Amino acid sequence: MVPMTPERERSPRRPPLVLRAHAADDLRYIRDTMARAAGSTAFPGVGAMVIGVTAIAAAAWAAGATSATAWLARWLVECVLSMAIGTAGMALKSRTGGFAPGALRRFALVFAPPIVAGALLTWRLRGDAPGILPGAWLLLYGVGIASAGAVSVPAVRTMGLAFMAVGAGALFAPGHADAWLAAGFGGLHLGFGAWIARRHGG
Repeated sequence: MVPMTPERERSPRRPPLVLRAHAADDLRYIRDTMARAAGSTAFPGVGAMVIGVTAIAAAAWAAGATSATAWLARWLVECVLSMAIGTAGMALKSRTGGFAPGALRRFALVFAPPIVAGALLTWRLRGDAPGILPGAWLLLYGVGIASAGAVSVPAVRTMGLAFMAVGAGALFAPGHADAWLAAGFGGLHLGFGAWIARRHGG
């Protein structure tokens, strides 16, 4: 009788063909996951469309303001509302779309600095409202979206660049502040939101 050595007590190794099949399955799974990720984004297209509608309504509401203070207050109401809609939309899409839990946090970390800069400029330039504020808002919002879009689908980054272009127009062709804001926060959100909702999962 041959004594059982440690080598003999070990379970038999898998045949090379079985290992090769498992490796192929793993690579296929990784490739499919990366392909899905490349065409998806946690940015909420439907949420952006809702923001677009509220921005157009806000532009009409602000146009009837009788003072610069009232005009600014009405747009600040829209700002708070749109941030709430956007955050809720992104959280919902991240949850239902199976995105990593940190997706919303990473977006916020990139998006927040330009928004904080916009808030500080708004406070400093509030006496000049509407003046330079529409262009500054659109530019800084565009910077935030374009920066966050660097780790998202191309449509999000393009949306940010489009906001920057409209913001530049508002800065260098002043006047009609509500029209510029409606075109940016209303029109661009509606257009890009519809594209993202249709092509990138809502």
